[in-house]
Amino acid sequence: MYTIFVEFTWVLVLAAVLEAVMQSGWIRWMRAHRIQQVTKMYGPSWHEKTKAGTPTMGGVVFIPAFMIPFFIFSYLNPNVDLSGALVIFSYPLFAAFVGLIDDYMKYKRQASDGITSLQKLFLQILMSVLWVCFAMPEDLWLVPGIKLSRFIAIPLITFLGVGIQNAVNVTDGLDGLAAGCALISFFGAFWF
Repeated sequence: MYTIFVEFTWVLVLAAVLEAVMQSGWIRWMRAHRIQQVTKMYGPSWHEKTKAGTPTMGGVVFIPAFMIPFFIFSYLNPNVDLSGALVIFSYPLFAAFVGLIDDYMKYKRQASDGITSLQKLFLQILMSVLWVCFAMPEDLWLVPGIKLSRFIAIPLITFLGVGIQNAVNVTDGLDGLAAGCALISFFGAFWF
C-alpha cells in the first residue's frame, strides 16, 4: 500500500510541474496568435473586465500533463494493468474532445457560446454511454456482495459522468475555481 501511495504522490507532483510548464507555454502561444475567450455579455461587469483577453482552450494541456507521468509510473510498475488504465483514461479524452469542440466553435464564431447546451448534453450522454458499454462488458460490482446489472449500471454511470463534467465546467467558469474544489476532492479521494 505504501508503494501505491508514494507512486500516486509522484504522479501528482510531476503532473503539477508539467501542467505549470506546459500551460505557461500554451498561454504564450495562444497570446502570440491572439486566440482568446469571448466573454459573455450577460455576466457581471467585473467578470467581463477580468476575463477579457484570457487565452482559451487551456484544457488541452491537462490531459497530457496527467497522462505522461501516469504512464511513466505505470510502465515502471509491473503490477499495473496498462490496458485497463488506457480504458479508464479514454473517458477524460472523450470528455475533453467535447469541450474542445465547444471552445473551438466559440473561437471560430468569435462568440461567447460555442455549441448549444442541448448539443453539448447530447454529445456528453452519447460519449458516456458508448464509453460505459465499451469499458464495462459485464455487470458492475460496487462493493463485494452488491452487484448492479448492466441495465442499471449504464444509465447510472452515464448520469454520474455527465454530472461530473458539467459540475466541473460550471465551477471552472468563474476564474478557474475548479482547481481549488478539485484539490479538496482529490485530498478526500487520496485518503479514502
